[in-house]
Amino acid sequence: MQFYSLTKPAIVFLSIYLALSGAMLGLFITGTPLGFMALLGIVSLSGIVVRNGIVLVDFIEIGRREGMSLRDAIRQAGKVRMRPILLTSATAVFGLLPMAILGSSLNRPIAISIVSGVIFSTVLTLFIVPNVYLLVESVNRKKAAEASVAMDEITLIVYLI
Repeated sequence: MQFYSLTKPAIVFLSIYLALSGAMLGLFITGTPLGFMALLGIVSLSGIVVRNGIVLVDFIEIGRREGMSLRDAIRQAGKVRMRPILLTSATAVFGLLPMAILGSSLNRPIAISIVSGVIFSTVLTLFIVPNVYLLVESVNRKKAAEASVAMDEITLIVYLI
């Protein structure tokens, strides 16, 4: 509802899949089994990652509303929001790192899934989400241009009649 669109939330939800793949990779590398506690960590991870995606897409939208071109809005959003996204991700990683290394068998899977998912998804979110946004908006522009040409042809036909 925040974006008044269906494609922009889909772009944000793309970062959940990036986080899920990072969490699975981290669990695989450490040899930690995928259990209830690891899945609970993945659910927690989803909230962190979605917030990063929303912040990035929302800032792109703000730039677009201010009249920036699509590419300039994406560059500006990446430049301005990169530090806050990296800092919040680093806070989550460094806060959970002791639990991932020294935690009990109950707490360790949560921490490993969150830490590995945040690291993996933060890096990829900063690169993939803006590029997917650019791709989706380019396709939407082409469709709008084609619709405009079709409407011009319909208007011409109506005037000729």
